[in-house]
Parts: sequence; C-alpha cells; structure tokens
Amino acid sequence: MSEEPISTMPPEAVNEFSAIWHDVRDLHAVWKTYIDLYGDDAHLQLMNDSLPDVFWVIQKALRSEITAAHGRLFDSSESKKKNRLPNLSLERLIEILQPHSGQENHEFWMRRLDEARQHCEPILHWRNKHIGHSDLATRMATENLPRIDREQVAEGLRFISQIVNAINTKFNGRYTAFDLVQFRGRPTTLMVYVKTALDLQKARREGRAGKGET
Repeated sequence: MSEEPISTMPPEAVNEFSAIWHDVRDLHAVWKTYIDLYGDDAHLQLMNDSLPDVFWVIQKALRSEITAAHGRLFDSSESKKKNRLPNLSLERLIEILQPHSGQENHEFWMRRLDEARQHCEPILHWRNKHIGHSDLATRMATENLPRIDREQVAEGLRFISQIVNAINTKFNGRYTAFDLVQFRGRPTTLMVYVKTALDLQKARREGRAGKGET
C-alpha cells in the first residue's frame, strides 16, 4: 500500500494554496462547460430552435466568469490602492512561498507566471476594459478589444495548471489533471434534454395536425 505524501507546505500558505487550487479547478469547469455547450454547431442550432435568448444569457455569463477568473488569478500580490490590501492571486502565493521554495524554484515559477500573464494579456485586457470596468472608449466603440480564440484560452489554462501543479508537486507530492475535471452530469446532457423536448413538441404538433386540430 502506497503512503500518502507528507505535505511540506508552510502553514501560512496552506489556506491560500487551497483557495487558488479550487479557483483553478473551477475555471477549468466553467471553460469545459462553455466549450461543451457552445463549441458544437448542433448544440447552437438546438439553442436557436428552443430558447435562444436564455442560452445567450448563459453564454454571456460563462464568458464573463472565464474572463474575471483569469483576472483574479493574475492580479498583483497587492492592490494598487493607497491601503495596499493583499490579493488572493498566483503572484502572492509564489511570494509567500519564496522563503520555503528555494531561489531556483521561485525564479522559475515567477518566469512561468510572467509568460502566462503575457500569453493571457488579451483576456486580461477584456477584463480591465469591459468585464471588471466599463471603459468609456471601449463601450463607445472608439477602442476595439482584441479577438480571443479558443486555443488561446486553452493554452493559457495549461500555463496556469503547470504553475499550480509545480507548487503542488514541490510541497504536497501531488499533481492534478485540471483538464479532466469531472461533472455530476455532463453539460452535453443538457442539450440531449433540449433535443428531446423539441422532438416531443414537434410530435405533438404533427399529431394534432394529423387529427385536423389547430
């Protein structure tokens, strides 16, 4: 029987690491939900045939959460305001772990964070200009926001996962396959229910028409 790895995570970082880990897991879950629902042409057709405005609201909410979650993870370790309040972010986590991680690990994690932040800059631009704030030039269409494709988001999530897993492996001896996050019921099942409802509705209409009902 294999033994549970002994955690060497410093006590002052345990709760913050756990919170970051859950944030990363939740971000992957929201992203997977978005892709499963809106990355399939057949699903889009079902949405348009059933409740297009409702599915538009769901899409907008998922996009907003994906964008905002990136912003929270990539926040600086402290707010830029006068009181300099701490943020729960990857940067802060790496900083509080510095005395325990060794200089080589610390510098590597910071480099990876800089690379991840640079890669996700278009998403962060959306967060700062449209989701987190309502930038006047953006809302008045005098400044265009960058286009973001799905592979760019997926690659950014890989960057984030690598940083969290590097920390988790170092201190806890564990690795999480965030991209394989499990659901209690798959998002695609929702579209099966929608299709079943549409088919039933169509059969009822055709049945009434066959009987000469209106």
